[in-house]
Order: sequence, then structure tokens, then C-alpha cells
Amino acid sequence: MAKLFCVRMALFRRGRVHRRICIIDVSTAFLQSDPYPDGMVKYVSFKHPLTKKWIYFKQSGPIYGEASAPVRWENTITPWLIEQGFVRGEFERLRALFMVRMPDR
Repeated sequence: MAKLFCVRMALFRRGRVHRRICIIDVSTAFLQSDPYPDGMVKYVSFKHPLTKKWIYFKQSGPIYGEASAPVRWENTITPWLIEQGFVRGEFERLRALFMVRMPDR
């Protein structure tokens, strides 16, 4: 998530006539994060609706709602975006604002 003033600065800078703006929201992004390292074990628990017993499941990676999930997802996707030619925004290093320079047509 980027702050509004950073988005405005990216959108309204000079030479924006031939610029394409793309936004993506991956609904299963956290499930695509790198798995937990060896030795790290986490569990998630749910109460069975009929029996009212707690059921525990071992997690292999972060899931939506987990406190560390956004950081783990960013650590997974950032190297790939940089390999594809994207550059991280200069104004907010900790936010997911990436840009890529396209050749002129």
C-alpha cells in the first residue's frame, strides 16, 4: 500500500502522455509467499462448528490475516519485480510502489 501523495507524484510527473498505469491485486498472494524456513513451525486452529472441538493444522507458509504475511509476501515478490526491470519507488522504500521504464514508441 502506497501513500496517496506518492501515487500522485508517480502519476502526474512530466512526460506522462505515453505512460501506462497498471495495478494488480492478487487475491491469493499470501499463499504464494516463500514457505517457512526449516525448523519454523506454526499452527492455525479452528473450532469445529458441530463438535465444538479445536482442530489444529500445521502451516507451511503465511496465510491471510497473519501479522507477518504482508512482509513475507513483499520479500517474495520484490526480487522477482526487480528482475523484470521494475525499480522500487524512491519516496517510500517500505511501500510496494514499483515503476518500470518502457521504451518510446
